[in-house]
This record gives sequence, structure tokens and C-alpha cells, in this order.
Amino acid sequence: MAQVLGGDPFGDGTAFSFVFKYDEMVYLGPNKNGTGALRVNPDGTSPTSIAFSFPADLNGHKTNNNAPPPYPGIGRTGCTKDTIQCGPDNEDGRGVFGAGTLGGNEWLVITGSRSGGYLDYVYMTGDKDTTLDFRYVDLSARLGGATMGSSAIHVGGGQGASGRHRRRRARRLQPERHRGVAGGAADPGGQGL
Repeated sequence: MAQVLGGDPFGDGTAFSFVFKYDEMVYLGPNKNGTGALRVNPDGTSPTSIAFSFPADLNGHKTNNNAPPPYPGIGRTGCTKDTIQCGPDNEDGRGVFGAGTLGGNEWLVITGSRSGGYLDYVYMTGDKDTTLDFRYVDLSARLGGATMGSSAIHVGGGQGASGRHRRRRARRLQPERHRGVAGGAADPGGQGL
């Protein structure tokens, strides 16, 4: 049964939120600035603010934000490029936030959007504390420069799939399947998966 938990759970005027189950708790987020989420018990009690932390990809295909890491958010509309207001790859808008299971482990997954294209990363964490330390999954070789954002993500059955928006076909969903991203070694020496 659905119930209203509050008119402005973040206290910042956030107009939209993803809502899903992770670690037997209900998560809402991200907030308006893309810097955190809210976690509550299934009955809506014990609200807890959750912070985000994102690393930079410093190996191979590198993240694009020149501000020093870690980054406190996935980015927000209107952020200033190369600042911590934007995501680690200069993401500048809302993407998708959810959870799923890969390799028997539950993962929290987030991606932002890039108004100019070249959205190359999905971020995942298995953290369950009040600061979610994300790791990156570099999908640049599969996505290409026209990818601007995601409209959906499914994680389960040993693979992830996402619906991506591309610049030239913004109204058409472009599904992409990614096998074994959590078990891969896109960057074995860094903070990637």
C-alpha cells in the first residue's frame, strides 16, 4: 500500500524522485542538486540523509571533470562545468537511480545525463552506510558521443541493461545491454568495476 511520506522530503524543493528498495530500506533520490538521497524504513519512519561520493576515472578513458575528486554528486541542471556541482564526467542533469542484483550482490546504481552528449559512465555501489562510495563503470567504448542520458536501467540476471537517449534520435529509446559489469575489470587498478 502506498502512502505519502512528506511533501518535500529533502527540504530543498526537489520536484522528482526515484523510489526503490535497497537493503530492505526505501530509498528516494537523488535530491535537487544530485548530491544525496533519503533512506527510510518501509513504514516511512527513521528518515536518514545519505551523501554521495564519486571517484574520477584516471586510467584509460578518463572522466572529464577537471575539479579535484572525490565528487559529492552526480550533477544537476545548470551546473558549472569542471566544478564539483557537476558529476565526475561533467554530468549536468538527472539520469536514473535504482538498485538491482548482479552476481548475488545487491547494487545501488546511478547515472546522470550530459546535455552535450558523451555520457560514458554508470556508477555502482554496494555500500549501505550514510555515505555511498560509488565506483564507475566505463561504457565509453559502447555508447558513443551521441548518448545524452538514460531513461531506464535494469540490473539483474548477471547483466545490466539501459535505455539511452541519443542526440539525433532523442525520442527513440536506444536499449543497450551490458553483461557482467559488476564482475568485470574495466579498471583493475582504480575505483572502477
